[in-house]
Amino acid sequence: MKKSKILFLLTLLLLTLTLFDNYSSKAATGDENIYSIPSSVKNDWNKVWGGKSFSMTSGKDLVYDIYDNKYMEDGYTITTRDFGKGEQKYLRFRGWAVLFGYKKHTPTNQDTFIVAHKVSGSGIGTQKIYKAVQKGLNATEDLEFNNQGSGVWNECPASATNKRNDECNMRYEDTSFDAYLPLDELFKNKYEKASWKLVLVKKVSSNIVYTPLIFPFEFDDRNYNGGKISLSSGFNAKTLRMNSEQVLRRSKPRESASSVTDDLGSDRYFTQNQDYTNVDSDESQTAVWYGVRSPKDKNKTKWAATSYWTFRGDQGSLSYEPPNRPPVAEFSTSPSKIYNDTTITFNNTSSDPDKDKLTYKWQIKPQGTSDSNYTTFSTSKSPTKKLAKGNYTVQLTVSDGKATNSVKHAVIVSNRPPVAAFNTTPTSDIYYNTKITFNNTSSDPDKDKLTYKWEIKPRYTADSEYTTFSTSLTPTKILPKGEYTVQLTVSDGVDSNSYKRAVIVNNSPPVAAFTYSPTTVYNDTTVTFTNGSSDPDKDKLTYKWEYQEPNSTAWTQFSTTTSPTKVLNKKGDWNIRLTANDGEASTSITKKITVGNRPPVAAFTYSPTTVYNDTTVTFTNGSSDPDKDKLTYKWEYQEPNSTAWTQFSTTTSPTKVLNKKGDWNIRLTVNDGTTSTSITKKITVGNRPPVAAFTYSPTTVYNDTTVTFTNGSSDPDKDKLTYQWEYQEPNSTTWTQFSTTTSPTKVLNKKGDWNIRLTVNDGTTSTSVTKKITVGNRPPVAAFTYSPTTVYNDTKVTFTNGSSDPDKDKLTYQWEYQEPNSTAWTQFSTGVSPTKVLNKKGDWNIRLTVNDGTTSTSITKKITVENRTPSVTLSYAPNPLYEGDNVTLTATVIDPDKDKLTVIIEENINGQWKQLKQQNNVVSGGNVIHSMTVSYRDYSIRARAIDPDNATGTATLSFSVNPLKIDGFVKHTPKWEEIHNQKKHPTSYFYSGEKFVLSANVTDHPIEYVIVNFKGIQKNGVELNINQALSGNNPIYNGEIFDTKMSEPTTSLENGNAYFLFTAKWKNGTIKQDLVTIQIIDNVYGVFDFYRSN
Repeated sequence: MKKSKILFLLTLLLLTLTLFDNYSSKAATGDENIYSIPSSVKNDWNKVWGGKSFSMTSGKDLVYDIYDNKYMEDGYTITTRDFGKGEQKYLRFRGWAVLFGYKKHTPTNQDTFIVAHKVSGSGIGTQKIYKAVQKGLNATEDLEFNNQGSGVWNECPASATNKRNDECNMRYEDTSFDAYLPLDELFKNKYEKASWKLVLVKKVSSNIVYTPLIFPFEFDDRNYNGGKISLSSGFNAKTLRMNSEQVLRRSKPRESASSVTDDLGSDRYFTQNQDYTNVDSDESQTAVWYGVRSPKDKNKTKWAATSYWTFRGDQGSLSYEPPNRPPVAEFSTSPSKIYNDTTITFNNTSSDPDKDKLTYKWQIKPQGTSDSNYTTFSTSKSPTKKLAKGNYTVQLTVSDGKATNSVKHAVIVSNRPPVAAFNTTPTSDIYYNTKITFNNTSSDPDKDKLTYKWEIKPRYTADSEYTTFSTSLTPTKILPKGEYTVQLTVSDGVDSNSYKRAVIVNNSPPVAAFTYSPTTVYNDTTVTFTNGSSDPDKDKLTYKWEYQEPNSTAWTQFSTTTSPTKVLNKKGDWNIRLTANDGEASTSITKKITVGNRPPVAAFTYSPTTVYNDTTVTFTNGSSDPDKDKLTYKWEYQEPNSTAWTQFSTTTSPTKVLNKKGDWNIRLTVNDGTTSTSITKKITVGNRPPVAAFTYSPTTVYNDTTVTFTNGSSDPDKDKLTYQWEYQEPNSTTWTQFSTTTSPTKVLNKKGDWNIRLTVNDGTTSTSVTKKITVGNRPPVAAFTYSPTTVYNDTKVTFTNGSSDPDKDKLTYQWEYQEPNSTAWTQFSTGVSPTKVLNKKGDWNIRLTVNDGTTSTSITKKITVENRTPSVTLSYAPNPLYEGDNVTLTATVIDPDKDKLTVIIEENINGQWKQLKQQNNVVSGGNVIHSMTVSYRDYSIRARAIDPDNATGTATLSFSVNPLKIDGFVKHTPKWEEIHNQKKHPTSYFYSGEKFVLSANVTDHPIEYVIVNFKGIQKNGVELNINQALSGNNPIYNGEIFDTKMSEPTTSLENGNAYFLFTAKWKNGTIKQDLVTIQIIDNVYGVFDFYRSN
């Protein structure tokens, strides 16, 4: 190694030892007692707030640094010390502090204190004060103005106070300190999470000033008591704000001003009140220089001394995160007795002493097996599960995310015995040849596979008599007559169960059967009965034969032989019953035998043989019956050309007039009480010709006259007649049929002599008669209507011709008009039904003349052309309306007669119509427009349209004008809201220094701006005025007001009222205001946490 390098290293080592000795030396007696707190500090430490924002002449310009790496890596450490309370753990950090410009700092006139205020954990609000151990670093040279090297330039007198350093420079000796915070005292509960906010207090002589302690960098956590200690100023710890103007952006600590000027020229200063990010620091001397990222220099690092930087981090917090305690695993199961279909509930009663959120893992394995057999079945808190029979070990593992704990319990799933049961098919009526099915209905609650043993013994004998007859599920068996006990034993492989049931095999009854002959039986027939009965048990049988006569319910025995005979001497249904008996049981069979009837013989004659429709015919009955039964008779006829039969007698030999020509059928039906027989004969009724005759009316006939013909024809046989009516027109020889009705009508539509002929037919023969009728002549008839019936001067009137000619002659027409107030007739048409516009108001005469070529007829009608009332519609825009808007009223007029109109627009004010506008000579379809500015009230508007005939059309409308409003609200930030709620303050109470959160609710209408003017009196008597524009969208606008003056002790707001005047201006020019008054009750330093977080 070169000699020069060795010499440099020795010099550097000597300098380091000298500095360390200087820093470590004790400045004054008592400095080692951190618990020695003067009463003035205890009582008044928080009366005067200070910081870098105060001037050097205020005595409150508290400047400090906390070292990040000076003499101690990473800024702070945990050390064991004894400050009179025995050895314990202390957190130690190092720094320096002065009241810049206040007075000379000596080893004996100054002290530094750290105040800790508990903000989380038990005992929130607790306050601790600790004295820092004074050390020997001087800050004189760091704070000297116009430093010329050795000595102090322009040194202040020893007694000087509150001086700017450009007036004179003061000495700042022994300003460094070691701060010790007793961790065992601050964090007594090893397992409680807690946090303290830190305040730096500087006492120089009797002047005591405090400021929130802020660390301008980030510390790593330290291990303590199994947990973690953190010292932090939060997310913005590295944010520094430039608090002065014309501070050079140096490229390295303590770079000369000329070098900066040469490098940067005129743009060489940091921007006052701009935030920068701390990226480096220089702790080589007492005061720290901070290097920040400079946007003006492409984010290169630029430097300035500590006094120019305001630390923007949060108030420093000393926090403790306790060590984790493992959770406690525990569970139970329900129900206590478990089977393989039981839903088991695993009741989790695990807990965590730290109240951490837990996760769970449930595992199961067969009892007595290796833990490698565990399988996970759930991760829910209290799961349910069904298990097969067996013995298990269930393990619950509980985790709080850092530690786990497990517990095991045995779970036994027990066996349940099977249940034996069966029934038989059939359930009763079992005989020796019956196949018996033993229906096994046994079950097992565990659904185990079962085995079966079926046994049988004679009923009422010892169990030793049982013999096994099957091991199948559902066997069958045939048993001889007798009584038995059948036993089923069921086994699930572990337990068994038996069930017994009696089975009785009964006697089989005989089967009764017989036939008879012959099958056709009359009342003198001998019937033979053949017995076909049998017995399933081959028992000897006895018989009983019985009969039941027709229409009787009584049974009469007629034989006990095997196959007897009998004459059934009464017609009808006989019941024959055979009963077979085997000595124990009997069976009967019944059959019905019908004794039949022989039908009678029908016969008759009639007279006379020649018959007309008024002839009386006599019928002679010749019927008989082979069974000598008494007979009854029914006589019927079928008229000519009919298929319907009609009864006309029940006597033996009746008479009848056959009153209709043609072939009649006569039928005689003979009945012996059971059977009927019929005979039919045909009789022909002869015909006689009809007589034709008629009259007509009226006797005077025209060619549109309806002539009625009255038929007077007749028929000697009273036959129904048909008719044919024919005419022969004048000068014609042709006959034309015009009707077949009895008495028709006809219009003889041609003048002259007509011949009318009637031909009458009775269905066989026709007769005719002819008469002459003469048709005369008549003049036409004039008639018309018109539409519409209401006529105006532009109406096209349609004339509908209703003229006619009685003789149907062809007509010609002449239409004429006579205008109002005129006597002249003017022809306007010769058409049938013309149209015309009667274009003049008044009474018109219309005349129609009709001519049939020989004679004319006229008719005249009056038509009045009427005046029509004009109409008007009224509208307004825009809609909706708000006060200050300009409303446009539009009246649109229509006059059907095209008259020019006078239009008036009016407003109803207190029941009186006030004219807003009148316009004359308005054409139909024209608009009249009126505009006006509206206020907040209801409006009623009317428009009238008047024609020259003074007919008036009217339209009205009403509308309401909405108000424009602004409602202002002054609120707290969430943090301050919480503090005020804890103190149960009214919403109008505020602390000076907290941020005012502003909100305005305005009427949703196009708006130009929303602003707030704040006015309050400061403690220095100056009125503070702030104007703030609010931003947002209708109807909500938001903003904030905050000024650092409100948080400074001398410029904070006085207690009492402060005012917020909310002003909104809408685009229609309307301005509305709302004044909100709040009450200032204190400044923010009257609240426990000594720092601003708004």
